[in-house]
Amino acid sequence: MILFVDETVPCHPDIAILKGKPGCPREIYYPMINSFFDYIEQRYDDEVVIALHPKTPPEEVAKNNFNRTQYINRTKGLIKDANLVMTHASTAMFLATMYNKPVMFLTCKEFWCNSFAWKILELARAFNTYPIDMRTCRYLYMPDLVYSILYGMSCIRRIFYRDSKLLMNEVPDVV
Repeated sequence: MILFVDETVPCHPDIAILKGKPGCPREIYYPMINSFFDYIEQRYDDEVVIALHPKTPPEEVAKNNFNRTQYINRTKGLIKDANLVMTHASTAMFLATMYNKPVMFLTCKEFWCNSFAWKILELARAFNTYPIDMRTCRYLYMPDLVYSILYGMSCIRRIFYRDSKLLMNEVPDVV
């Protein structure tokens, strides 16, 4: 089993509390992530199941359109039994470390207009890896991020200005 640890990206309850924007609109997010899951299932010949975020409102479970088996409040056991664990930036990934599971961090261009992208990048760095773009199904290496910054995605520039050292002289030494 391949596990995706959900964070209710289009409708996390904290978004309303913090008066923020969703990480990605649901009409873009669900088709994109389902397409990525289809690719992963085919590539690894294993099914993807979803560990829903514990704060997922019950009315959202019916609307989330993952088209896969979903569980709520069973994340720890699911991670323990998984062959691979995927997420965007869930702190539950540290359970994957405890159980010595391979991890995959997922991103997309829609995340780069808010701080969510920064969290994904930093968590991936903590695990000595790079995030994977859900559209291209490939690792997003640092030169790709720099290219995106220099050529047209001004929202990324705002995020990286908070820590200009990353661009200037602290390029990650992850291979």
